[in-house]
Amino acid sequence: MLALTSKIKSRYFSFVIFDITKQNRTEEAFRANEKRYQSLPVFF
Repeated sequence: MLALTSKIKSRYFSFVIFDITKQNRTEEAFRANEKRYQSLPVFF
């Protein structure tokens, strides 16, 4: 039983860490795109 819970915990933590890194990557990409769009001249 203990081995099963530790397996679930490790899988859950790895998933959470992966989710956080994915979110950070998308935020970085979003910021980079924002800077790129800000550097472009706006024709509105």
